[in-house]
Amino acid sequence: MQDFYLRNQTFTGQQVEVQLTFAGTLFHVSATICMFVGTTLYPFIGFRALLSIGIFLTMIGLISAGFATEVWHLYLSISICTGCGLAFQTVVGLLLIPGWFSKYISTANGIYHSVFFFANIILPFLMVRVNNTMGPRWSFFIIGIVAFVSSIAVFPFIKERDSTDRKNKLDEVKKNGIVDWSLFRNMNLVIWFTIGPIQMVAEYITFVFAPLYSTYIGLSDIHGATIISILSSFGFLGTVSGGILADKFGSINILIISMVIASISAMLVWMFAYTFSTMIIYAILGGLVNTMYYTVASPITLYIAGPEKYPAALGLKMVPFLFTLAGPTIASYLDISNRQEPFLYVKIFCGAAYMISGLLLLVLKLRMQKKLFAKI
Repeated sequence: MQDFYLRNQTFTGQQVEVQLTFAGTLFHVSATICMFVGTTLYPFIGFRALLSIGIFLTMIGLISAGFATEVWHLYLSISICTGCGLAFQTVVGLLLIPGWFSKYISTANGIYHSVFFFANIILPFLMVRVNNTMGPRWSFFIIGIVAFVSSIAVFPFIKERDSTDRKNKLDEVKKNGIVDWSLFRNMNLVIWFTIGPIQMVAEYITFVFAPLYSTYIGLSDIHGATIISILSSFGFLGTVSGGILADKFGSINILIISMVIASISAMLVWMFAYTFSTMIIYAILGGLVNTMYYTVASPITLYIAGPEKYPAALGLKMVPFLFTLAGPTIASYLDISNRQEPFLYVKIFCGAAYMISGLLLLVLKLRMQKKLFAKI
């Protein structure tokens, strides 16, 4: 959508590219805040009420985004309304899955998160087609209706394994308060909280700037949609296979390897990608590894914090993601300031963020287990 708006000059004003990038960034920030809010509300209102609110907010945000005539309209609709709606829906899955799985929890999380990428395999082509024939209003309208119908269809099948879990979580909240400050005394948990936002900055830069970069090197909007579809296709494969590998070899081990591959692919492949075929190679490598965090985030949080502290840690884990607000926006400003080779700083920024994430993960692993090749 950002690529469509820029190519068709839908919005006027100075630094429209930065404003549109901020809309996507604000989406992630809103989702982050509302995931914290969702984990806090869950013990009080239950997962069905939380899920219902999320479904309706998502639909309302998507449909209203189609009527946007100013960029700030997107801030209210997509960034805040849809961002919070999707966050509430996501929180329900993250809270309920550990109750159903123990031995294969990473595999279960990988399958859960793979659905997001499965939808994005077809979605970019649909959006390009509808944008070019009927306009962006219908794109958002169709996505909003599909999101609503599919969510309502699965609603009756979502259940808690143990109905006493919510009561136990409510007692924990009453005992320690909404924010369990004792979690910050766990230095391993603090390091883990720091890794997520850095990784997300890099991952978000890839998905936002890949279509724009495709247009810059002379490719069409269909080529840009293809790149996103390939990223999502291999993201689908990566989350499922990554979950299986994480259960076998250790979640932190697999995430470290993923961050190394993601950094190398950004620094060496995307850095010299000037053709469609090279962008496909980058999309394949990036898709396989740059979303691995979502597969193993919950199992690692559960492992470090423990079952009793997991809900509180899950909510607090999202708070540092507020710092991702600066990442893509800084990347846009850097890109604007470098007219000799556009997107150079974006690529460096992306690769460096993955590299820093990998190094922090290595520090975390060595703190938890001195043996370098231990399963953890």
